[in-house]
Amino acid sequence: MEEEAKNENHLRHSKSARAASSNSLATPQDFAKDFRQRAHLFRLRKILAPILALLWEKRNLSGNLTRLMRPPLDPFPYPRDPRSRRADATLPDGLFALVQDGNGQVWVVPDGPHIHPKVLGGGQLAMYAGDMRVSQGRIEDVTNLSGTFQFDDPAGLLAVADQLIRQGLAIRQGGVRLFPADGSPPQVLR
Repeated sequence: MEEEAKNENHLRHSKSARAASSNSLATPQDFAKDFRQRAHLFRLRKILAPILALLWEKRNLSGNLTRLMRPPLDPFPYPRDPRSRRADATLPDGLFALVQDGNGQVWVVPDGPHIHPKVLGGGQLAMYAGDMRVSQGRIEDVTNLSGTFQFDDPAGLLAVADQLIRQGLAIRQGGVRLFPADGSPPQVLR
């Protein structure tokens, strides 16, 4: 009896090893099963992303919460846009989507539809995101407008403005504007 169980177990493992060694899915049923497993993992990632963001929160030496990293609402790991660059004084005039990475650096891409998750790419977490308008080498307007990340804390937007200044950009007086999540009029922060 024990010998039969060993033989059956060996046969089962050798079949699965042959199936695993094949580079393609053998039947439509195998393909469907693989698709269901991948779809389940995608849904699971969408559910776990906010929880993982809480685990990635940054704390300073005294243990106070500094800024919370946030995943994009669209968890698909888009590749980084090839136009993505660190914001600096050489930016041309135009509207840019901005994302602040985990090191505090602000990265930009010319604005367009659903561009924020592609600024850093790979589904990376962000410290802040929004947009800005540059004219004649100066930031005319920097905001928290981002459908992908939806930050709405004033301190975070002011920290982004400070970082943009450290990265060599000037900001027009009255150009730092926060759009509250409740749809009320924007608040001029600086």
